[in-house]
Amino acid sequence: MNSTLLWSPNNDDTNLKKFQKKNILSLKDDSYLSLHDWSISKKDEFWSSIWDFTQIKGVKKNPIIENEEDFIKSKFFKNCKINFTENLIQKNNDDDAIVFYSEQQKSRRTSWKELNTNVNKLSNHFKKIGIKTKDRVAGILPNIPETVISFLATAKIGAIWSSCSADFGPRAIIDRFKQIEPKILIISDYYFYNNKKINTLNKIEEVLT
Repeated sequence: MNSTLLWSPNNDDTNLKKFQKKNILSLKDDSYLSLHDWSISKKDEFWSSIWDFTQIKGVKKNPIIENEEDFIKSKFFKNCKINFTENLIQKNNDDDAIVFYSEQQKSRRTSWKELNTNVNKLSNHFKKIGIKTKDRVAGILPNIPETVISFLATAKIGAIWSSCSADFGPRAIIDRFKQIEPKILIISDYYFYNNKKINTLNKIEEVLT
């Protein structure tokens, strides 16, 4: 086997090196091989430290890993709880969170502050109309910022999101959503395809019946 080094970073200011330094007492030395050995021999310690280092927001509980000797049956963080939206939206400033470009060459930028506000508004509305954890929320939506906001608002309250493209026909939409029985359906009134404006509402009555 050829042992020629193909590439190496030109500085040590990497997250990997920071992780090694933070856990140096668990390692034999500061080499990558030592880190790799630790990740195999002490899987529970390694993955627990990954959780801490990456500052995941949530509840960390043992066991960190179950059935670690059986790759297929291994379960990580079995009793831990996290919220996807809480971990994704950790900024609340005017930097871009979403940059959208349409087929019509129009663009919209959504800041982290705006994203936070809109997700909170929609998730609060969901709760007011009785959407609860594990309820299903479905969307028939094009690729627009509101689709992302709808998903994040759903995840924020622990509900389950499912979606399909706005260009799906009624039969395909019904086949997808009838299996999960969503409590609410979010739709757009139109979308653009090949620079043509296409009405979405004319198929909704068939879907709902």
